[in-house]
Amino acid sequence: GTFMRNNTCVTQMLSTYARRPGSVSSLKECLGEVLSDIAASDQSLEVNPLKVYMELINDFETEHGVTCELPRNVSMDQAAKHPEVILRTEQRFNKLKDVMDRLIKALSRGVPDMLYGVRWLCKQLDTMARQKFGDPKDPPSPNHQEMNRQNIKKHEDDDEAPVKENEIKEHINASDETREKIKEPIVCFSGDGEGKEGEKKDVPSSDRKALEEDTSHDGGYSGTCATEKQITAIVCGFLVLRFINPMILAPDSSHLISTTVTKVARRNLMLIAKIFQTLCNGIEFGTKEFFMKPLNGFMD
Repeated sequence: GTFMRNNTCVTQMLSTYARRPGSVSSLKECLGEVLSDIAASDQSLEVNPLKVYMELINDFETEHGVTCELPRNVSMDQAAKHPEVILRTEQRFNKLKDVMDRLIKALSRGVPDMLYGVRWLCKQLDTMARQKFGDPKDPPSPNHQEMNRQNIKKHEDDDEAPVKENEIKEHINASDETREKIKEPIVCFSGDGEGKEGEKKDVPSSDRKALEEDTSHDGGYSGTCATEKQITAIVCGFLVLRFINPMILAPDSSHLISTTVTKVARRNLMLIAKIFQTLCNGIEFGTKEFFMKPLNGFMD
């Protein structure tokens, strides 16, 4: 679903509720040390080959006081093949993995300290998502699977006008998927797996393609029911997109840290938030940001 990415009355209320002083204090307890270390470091974690390539030129000219002979008008592919760029990006990818590992472990330890209301909302979102899109732990019967596939096939010819790509409202992009729209909802049946007729459910068009293609969930069933990754993504739309990531992006203004955040540190925080959101969305980096693909194995 995409409802958490829209600035509606409901999402704004959830954001305001999640950022109460008590919630911020609990987040400060578990993430304060990690974010302070990031803010205090002057080491760039930039992995965009073009930006790293320009860093080489700037560093050379700053150190030697003469113009660098490296050509400036190069493509992304040309920059990515430079030996020094390769070395720097490899080192930075390793550093990003270390930071993400610390971040995830810190959040895992801090779950019991999060306010009950925030955890209760996450539980309700999980429950409602399973009721709306089907529970992957209780997939439809084989007959209903075939009916659902036929319903999806029936609407394929209606996909004519693409919808604009959704952008995260809290400063970062959550996904590089292009959403499509259809004229009618797709009917999804959920059952008990024993051949009994289940309940009809409308699957929004924004989730149709993902529901068809994703076969990596724990339930072993694919095609017409939400996956565990998709259920988690809905919950994380509130917990991460609306609560944790805005704090990561601006820990100084959120009073999680007392250190002044430099321009380099702000960019580092942006990269970390982007990786974290992509991880929580259950997707991988694709062609839009192909230079981030080395992190896909880590996120698996």
